[in-house]
Amino acid sequence: MKKESSNPAVLTVMAPSSSTAGCWLRCVVQPGTRRPTVDIRGQLRHRRQAMRSLASALCVAVLVGCSGAPQAIVVKADRSSAVANGTDAVTLTATSTAADGTAFPDVVEFTVSAGGQLSATSVKSDAAGVATTKLTATTPGTLTVTATAGPTSGQATVVFASSTGPHLRFQTSPSNTAQQNLLRPIPAVAVEDASGVVTASSAAVTVVVTPGSCSAAIDPSSLSTVNALRGVASFNGLKLDKAATGCTLTATSGTMPSAVSSAFDIQ
Repeated sequence: MKKESSNPAVLTVMAPSSSTAGCWLRCVVQPGTRRPTVDIRGQLRHRRQAMRSLASALCVAVLVGCSGAPQAIVVKADRSSAVANGTDAVTLTATSTAADGTAFPDVVEFTVSAGGQLSATSVKSDAAGVATTKLTATTPGTLTVTATAGPTSGQATVVFASSTGPHLRFQTSPSNTAQQNLLRPIPAVAVEDASGVVTASSAAVTVVVTPGSCSAAIDPSSLSTVNALRGVASFNGLKLDKAATGCTLTATSGTMPSAVSSAFDIQ
């Protein structure tokens, strides 16, 4: 249960319903009244007892809002590739929303396919409906993380590469960007050693739009190959040639294992 209102005369609390999975009950408490008055609406007409147990003896009004389980859960990884060394952690966020697109706070259960380790598996989302966990692995391969709340779930995949030698990793992936604008934040690719430590490499790194990820391509005016500076190649002048959704970038350099960025849209 959490306090919402800063008005000292009115205390508003939110608490999960014990009788209706995924529902949140809102109780407005005004001091000085002995008997609660309960306003029961919509699908919770038969939940009178649950709401009375939520309200204290000082409640004068209980406003009930419930949209059932989340209607959508979007899972995103801060990058789509990492090193299978047990320490290179990928941050995953699961955002739960109601049918009207508003945040839906809930407890999210994270699971991962065989070979992955999660820092947390049962996470209560924040007020924005966002729950976070971290993923590591010690065995190379593609891992799928699933986030579930009630009957609703979402997934994201992360590729873990062998840690036997130098490799590439996206330090920074671009976010959604307006068409013809430069990608921001600036895409940056690190050359790391087998332990995941950034090297002093000056290797040439090339980025392309991952084949099949979206219909856009690197704009011909962009510089898509740069030399790393102290192990990091930054692509400050990079943009794509048209609007597209679900784009990712693939970085390559010689024989080193490639790296793939997180997905983004050109709007």
